[in-house]
Amino acid sequence: MADKKLSLDYIAGFIDGEGCFYIHNKKNTGSWTFHINIRLRDDDKEILYEMKKSINNIGNISIQKERKNKINNSISKPMCNYRITNKKDIDIFIKLMDGKFHAKKKRDFEVFKEAFYFYYKNSTNGKCSRKRQPNFVVESMAKYKQQLSLIKEYQSPEIEIYKENCPTIDRWMWFIC
Repeated sequence: MADKKLSLDYIAGFIDGEGCFYIHNKKNTGSWTFHINIRLRDDDKEILYEMKKSINNIGNISIQKERKNKINNSISKPMCNYRITNKKDIDIFIKLMDGKFHAKKKRDFEVFKEAFYFYYKNSTNGKCSRKRQPNFVVESMAKYKQQLSLIKEYQSPEIEIYKENCPTIDRWMWFIC
């Protein structure tokens, strides 16, 4: 692995193409989790290690071995995931990357950042049940998550075949990926 430090602008561009900002509501707990994720094929993992080193070694990198797709029996290639989920690490990431996004992820980053700071300023930090979370926090977080959710309909014949075999799927939901 090379011992170089990538520029924050390069990292922002890479995340713009390959990254995902995600907000998740833990069922029945009233708490929310925040995720920044980049997933690549395993043979491209070196760039993720360089990226991690360039942003203060925050987050974790994991390798997912190849696995069999239950729907069409195909075998997936091994994948590499770079995830930032820790509150302190996300705070560092936001402060480092603020103002660096200029393309697709600019709006998404701003919504993610606003939701993150809103939640940790106004909630009970997810340490209590939904019943004890202030209503405005629960409602606001649901709105933030909705802003981050993009529904895309694809016209690809392969997707239409897949959808016919899975009648419960009537649309695709993506979280800023």
